[in-house]
Amino acid sequence: MQASPARTDGPIYDLPEGIGQEIVCDERNREYLLLTTEQGGVFLMPYLDEDGEQEIMPQA
Repeated sequence: MQASPARTDGPIYDLPEGIGQEIVCDERNREYLLLTTEQGGVFLMPYLDEDGEQEIMPQA
């Protein structure tokens, strides 16, 4: 078994190599996690807070 350093560059830690993540928002400022793979795969999921409520991006 090979250990690799923990990835702490986003809300999900320890994603496999080759999977990227970023926070995106829709027109109502609701936040989502966008996960992408090197092969072009995409997965969009709601970004939830500790209480299970969807995060809202503050308006700038």
